[in-house]
Amino acid sequence: MAKIIDVANHPVLVHCNYGKHRTACVISCLRKMQGWKLSDIIDEYRLYADPKARPLDEDFTQQYEPRSIIQIALEASVDRWEGQ
Repeated sequence: MAKIIDVANHPVLVHCNYGKHRTACVISCLRKMQGWKLSDIIDEYRLYADPKARPLDEDFTQQYEPRSIIQIALEASVDRWEGQ
């Protein structure tokens, strides 16, 4: 996550085989750092992961805590990035 939120690395392309599950988990973590409500994060995940949304991915999103990189996120002002 630190590499993704570091603006020196932008633009960043996040992808996996199908662009659904692993990608969605990474973006869900980013959304948490941006201060999105959990319900909105899960809604966005389901929008792109359907018809195969995974409960385990949703559980991961709920449990993810960005404490270890919160200072980096604050310095990068991720809460003000567009796309919310």
